[in-house]
Amino acid sequence: MNGKPSFNMQEKAILKVVFEGQRPMSTREIAERSQMSWITARKYISRLIERGWLVLKKRKPMFNYPKIGIKRRLVK
Repeated sequence: MNGKPSFNMQEKAILKVVFEGQRPMSTREIAERSQMSWITARKYISRLIERGWLVLKKRKPMFNYPKIGIKRRLVK
């Protein structure tokens, strides 16, 4: 591995939506904006939280901003 995190298509879509929103968003809103079902979005949001890429704020997922420099490159 080259040290660069790998994301599947769904994770990239979620990261892009959350990053561009720059605020906590509900799972439903993330699902709608990334054009996937709520259950699919929830599955990948949970994985991204476990991996430290998203955090919950007021029970809504948002970016883990200490990693923002890496994330900017990943979602553009």
